[in-house]
Amino acid sequence: MQFIGIVLVLGLVQIWGSGAPLHRDRWFFDWISRVKAVEWLKLYPLSHFSVAIALPLILLLLLEGLFFSISIWLHLLLSVAVLTYCLGRGDFSMLCSRYMVAWSTGNWLQAVHEAGKANVDLSEIDDGDWAELHHRMVKALAYLGFERMFAVLFWYLILGLSGALVYRLASLYREETEDPIEYESIARLMWLMEWPAVRALGLSFALTGNFVSCFTRFRSHLTCVKTSTEHMLLMFVESALSVTQEDIENPRCGEHELRELERLFARTLVLWLCFVAVATVFW
Repeated sequence: MQFIGIVLVLGLVQIWGSGAPLHRDRWFFDWISRVKAVEWLKLYPLSHFSVAIALPLILLLLLEGLFFSISIWLHLLLSVAVLTYCLGRGDFSMLCSRYMVAWSTGNWLQAVHEAGKANVDLSEIDDGDWAELHHRMVKALAYLGFERMFAVLFWYLILGLSGALVYRLASLYREETEDPIEYESIARLMWLMEWPAVRALGLSFALTGNFVSCFTRFRSHLTCVKTSTEHMLLMFVESALSVTQEDIENPRCGEHELRELERLFARTLVLWLCFVAVATVFW
C-alpha cells in the first residue's frame, strides 16, 4: 500500500503544484506555544520539543490503528493526507522558474529576492556576481528538493507515517524556535535523521547522473560525520551533473546546472518509485 499511497500523493502534488492545500501548520505552532508555557518543562533539555512532537505522534498511531481496523482503504486515505502534509512547503518548480526568469532578464534584485525565498546565504556576495549566486542557489535548491520530498519519502519507507511526521514536525519546530541552544540541538537531530537519507539520495544520483563521478564521491564520503547535509548534497549534485570548478565560475554553466538539477530530481524520483514498486511485488 505504500507504493499506492506515494503515487496518489505525487498525483496530488502534480495537480496542486505542491501540498499547499494540506499545509496548515497553525495548529502545531499553537501547540508549541502551549507546551512552552509549561514552566517545569524548562528544567529538562529538549523537553518542550519532545512533548510537542510526542502528542501528534501518539494521535497518529491511534488513528492508524483505528482506521486500519475499520478498512485498509480508510487507512490509505489517512496515509495520503498525512504524507502530503509532511512534504516540504512551497512550490519547488515555481521557485526555480522565477529565479531563472530573473537571470534571463538580467534582473539582479529580483534574482536576489527569489534566492532569499530559497534560504540562500546572501552575505558577502558582490552585486552582479551571477556565477556565485547561481552556485549558492544550486546548493539551496538541492537541499530544498531533498528536504521537501526525498527525506520525507525515505523515513516513510523506513518507519511509515510516523517517521515522515517526526521529520516534518522537527523541521517546523526548528523554524519556529527562538532559543539558539534549542535550535542547535534540533538542527543536530535533523542532521542525524538526514544522514542516511542523503546517502541514499547520493547513491541514487549515481544511477541517474554521472555514475563514476558520483559513486566515487559517494564512496569517499559514505562514513563522513562532519559534513553538513547541504554541502554533502551539493557535492553529490555536482558530481552527478559533471560540474567542474571552471563550470562553477561560469554563469552560463551555472544556469545549465540549475536547469539540470530539477531534471536530476525528477529522474531520481522515478527511480525511487521503481524501487518501491519492485519491493512491493517481491516483499
